[in-house]
Amino acid sequence: MQTTQQRVSEWECNKVEPSLYNIMRMLRILDVPFEELTEGIIEN
Repeated sequence: MQTTQQRVSEWECNKVEPSLYNIMRMLRILDVPFEELTEGIIEN
């Protein structure tokens, strides 16, 4: 993902939030649709 292990650790420990750009990159890498990520969060 072209990020550091330290940054990933900060995301995992809830010290900082990943940017939308990084969230979208993670979804693409993991082949997860955005709708699946937000399921139950966004009301229709």
